[in-house]
Amino acid sequence: MDNLIIKGENLLVLQSLLPKFEMRVRLIYTDPPYNTGRKSLGYVDRFRHDEWSEFMRPRLELARRFLSNDGSIWISIDDGEQAYLKVLCDEVFDRENFVSTIVWEKKYSPQNDARWFSDSHDYILVYARDKSIWRPNSLPRTEKMNARYKNRDDDPRGAWMASDLSVRTYVAACDYPITTPSGRIVEPPQGRCWGVTRERLEELIADNRIWFGERGDRIPTLKRFLSEVRQGVVPKTMWFRAEVGDNVEAKRELKAAGLGKVFMTPKPERLLKRIIELSTVEGDLVMDFFAGSGTTAVAASKLNRQFILIEREDYVESITVKRLQSSGASFIFQQFQDAPSDQSIEMPRNFRADDNLIIKGENSRVLERLLPKFESKVKLIYIDPPYNTGSTAFAYNDRFERDAWLNFMRRRLKLARQFLSDDGSIFVQVDFHEVHYLKVLMDGIFGEENFRNDIVWCYTGPSGSSKFLPRKHDNILYYARGGECEFHMPYVRHKSGVHNTGQVFGSADGKANFKSAAEARGKKLEDWWIDISSTDRYRSEAIGFAGQKPVRLLERIIAIGTGEGDLVMDFFAGSGTTAIAAHNLNRRFILVEQMDYIESITVPRVRNAGADFVYLNWEGILNVRYD
Repeated sequence: MDNLIIKGENLLVLQSLLPKFEMRVRLIYTDPPYNTGRKSLGYVDRFRHDEWSEFMRPRLELARRFLSNDGSIWISIDDGEQAYLKVLCDEVFDRENFVSTIVWEKKYSPQNDARWFSDSHDYILVYARDKSIWRPNSLPRTEKMNARYKNRDDDPRGAWMASDLSVRTYVAACDYPITTPSGRIVEPPQGRCWGVTRERLEELIADNRIWFGERGDRIPTLKRFLSEVRQGVVPKTMWFRAEVGDNVEAKRELKAAGLGKVFMTPKPERLLKRIIELSTVEGDLVMDFFAGSGTTAVAASKLNRQFILIEREDYVESITVKRLQSSGASFIFQQFQDAPSDQSIEMPRNFRADDNLIIKGENSRVLERLLPKFESKVKLIYIDPPYNTGSTAFAYNDRFERDAWLNFMRRRLKLARQFLSDDGSIFVQVDFHEVHYLKVLMDGIFGEENFRNDIVWCYTGPSGSSKFLPRKHDNILYYARGGECEFHMPYVRHKSGVHNTGQVFGSADGKANFKSAAEARGKKLEDWWIDISSTDRYRSEAIGFAGQKPVRLLERIIAIGTGEGDLVMDFFAGSGTTAIAAHNLNRRFILVEQMDYIESITVPRVRNAGADFVYLNWEGILNVRYD
């Protein structure tokens, strides 16, 4: 294959490359933004912590899919996010696949203006795709290591190094006196014994493998020959600048290539060379999707590895490409244009802030682009996400591993919270498959103190299995954005007849005959809803859409948490029921749906209900299914 350097937003590029390179990459090295808050790094490095984590999560989830079974990922980071990145990577790659945290000495001179400690190191987190089969290569021996071996007695087997013959683990058979060639008698050091038995010692002496010193009167040591030692060295977790370089060395490399001072903390070639040598062999594919100045590709090319680099910043052409060209590496440079960039996605010119919106696109990406315009402006969010039933009867994927489903929901719920106004609320409808796990997740995102109700909606329909009690309800979790949320208490009129307390309401024939205004108003609605049937009982409303919710249900929810003119959002729009209910109640709405039925079902249905809206197709943002 050709080496690739691609300019584009890395999340979109990774998604585009996945069909061709899934499970084909042996090594991913990535040097992401450290979230330092600095503005002078040539890229965005200022996030809220939760934004940084959510920025990293989908990229790491995709990265894992690129790795071969014997592949590994190495991620540079500093103190600011290292602990949080470790937790995130434990989730994405599984904690069992954590290999090590390497400490790299990135600078030598202390910072005299440091307020506390002068930071002199970064971390490199290492995870394997499958730790049970992944092993690092050995490091080659250095001349300095070999120089420790001398041939003091002209042994024909060559250079050797003396090592301690005693050991700390005590064995009685190995505790004995030794008579040196000079006649001196020596004992093992205090608290230790010899590492061999008396019989084995005699064999080693006969083979000239015991050294008593030039005069034959020293404590015996064992001769270890250079020709017999392992030619590779097991890597350690402390990497010093003398071994792998530092930031200053990396800046010199850029300067030598005529590339100036764009980067404050570039990585040296020797650092990437070590990582690549430990984790790959010649011909393997290496990937870096935060390519920066291109050090990964320079090292990979010199070591005869293939590479894919991704970088979105404009310096990719003036620095990264230029550096690779000057290094002699061969590659193809491409600008990714299959999807619009963040800057190119704009509202239509005639768009007004109070327009209703229906948007086709992957909901998390659409939400990210809507957030600057609608943050803290949505009064109520209702969503009806995949329930993780495992069923194939729906027009979308509804089969996830539980961890994948929770990660899928976590990112979207965190975004949802940012849209809600201070007095806003969110209603999330699921069933028994995930409701308990979702409750824990939402407690963490919205705060357990902001939980309002677990509403039970009892619907009707076929009785289902005869092996257990038929499951005839959904759960709707109701949370406030903050301490107080807008709330309008619904009342349900009393049915005519005799209440279980003996009080009579109305007349026996069912005609209204209430004794007071309070009696006529009815009772407060409780969190057990049995008076709204599913759409199979509303024949005129049903359109044959699996999982379709009745308009009355959404009208009730919207009326509880909003007033006229308020903005309602649903980013799992389905057949569009939320928009119809919002329109009926004179609320504004934003719907988001990525499935193709949005154009054949959702848009026509909402339009037929008489609602005005702007329809936008943002499918190119990230055209993937729920998987």
